[in-house]
Amino acid sequence: MSTEPDFKALWSKRASHERPDSAILIQKAAKIRKAFRFKMMVQIVALTASIVVMLKAGLSINNRECTTNIGLALMIIGVVAYLITNNQLLPMLFKRKISSSSQEYINQLIRIQHKNEFMHKVMIDVYFCLLTVGLWLYLLQGAKSIIAILAALLYLVPSGFLAIAWAFAKRQELKTIKQLAHTIEKLESLNGQLVDNDINNA
Repeated sequence: MSTEPDFKALWSKRASHERPDSAILIQKAAKIRKAFRFKMMVQIVALTASIVVMLKAGLSINNRECTTNIGLALMIIGVVAYLITNNQLLPMLFKRKISSSSQEYINQLIRIQHKNEFMHKVMIDVYFCLLTVGLWLYLLQGAKSIIAILAALLYLVPSGFLAIAWAFAKRQELKTIKQLAHTIEKLESLNGQLVDNDINNA
C-alpha cells in the first residue's frame, strides 16, 4: 500500500472547506438588506420629527429676523435633501418577491454600496454643512441679546455636538461600505464557482 499522500484528494478537500456556503452567504446578504431597510425607516421617522421640531421652534419666535428665517430654511433643506437622497432605494428594499439566487442579492447590495459611497463622500458633508450654517444663522437673533461668553457657548456647544455626529456618521457609513464590499466579494466568488462547475459538468 502506498504511503504517499494523495495531493489531489487533499487539495480537493481543502478547496471544499474554503468554498463559501451559498446558503450562509445569501442569509447574510438578506440580513444586511433587512438591517439597511430598518436603518432607513428609523432615519425617516427621526428626521421627519426633527423637521416638525424645527418648524415649531422657528415659527414660535416672535419678530423673526431674516437670518432666523434663512437659518431655519437651510436646516430644513438639509434634512429634506438627505431624506430624498437616502430614500431612493426604498422601493427596491421593500420588494416582497425576491429570489434566493445570489446574483439578485449581489445586484441589490451593489446598489446599496454605491448609495452608501455617495452618502459618505458627498451627502453627509452637504447635510451637516447646511445644518451647521443654518443653525448659526438661526441662533444669531438670540445671541445678540446675551453677553459674549454665553453667546460663544450658545454656538460652541451645538457645533461641537454636530462635529461629533458628523464624524460618527462618516465612520458608520465607511464601516457599512466595507461590510457590503466583503459580502459582495464572497457572493461574486460563489457565483464564479457555480458558473465554473456548470461549464465543467457540461
